[in-house]
Amino acid sequence: NDKPYIYLDTTDVVINESIGVAYIPLRVSVPWHEPIAVQLETVDGTAIANEDFRPYNSLTAQLDAFKMSVPIPISIINDSNLEDSTFFKLRIKAVSNNARFLASGTRGVSEISRTGLTDTTRIVIVDDDFRPSISFVRRDTTVDEATNLPGNNVHITVQVSLRSIHSI
Repeated sequence: NDKPYIYLDTTDVVINESIGVAYIPLRVSVPWHEPIAVQLETVDGTAIANEDFRPYNSLTAQLDAFKMSVPIPISIINDSNLEDSTFFKLRIKAVSNNARFLASGTRGVSEISRTGLTDTTRIVIVDDDFRPSISFVRRDTTVDEATNLPGNNVHITVQVSLRSIHSI
């Protein structure tokens, strides 16, 4: 079969949450004399579509004749939540009849590892938010030991600087 392979440039990409847009290279194995259409999709992992990134259900990208690669833009949502690193996947869903790809679910790991070509890139989003700080709302509270009787309470109010999914 003389058809070229279409593949994603790498199996893992690590990006910062504040990047805005990440570009994942889609490549063809050899220069080809006609355009190649490729359908891609994103797949949730620990990163969730529309919370951590803008999803693609069926994005069509085109590699023009003799063009070796095209960047696939992935929009990353920068939130202010303190969270662990998360990931999702960009996957080749289909290619036009004049090309082929190694689908990880159908071709087997041995051929993918032998060729180094992959249909899926795992995108890791590294959180860039600061840990929340705790402060006292009122800093001049005094307590008189003589009034420290049962039923007398001192109320101290604290505030947290940022929302967090972690216990503080």
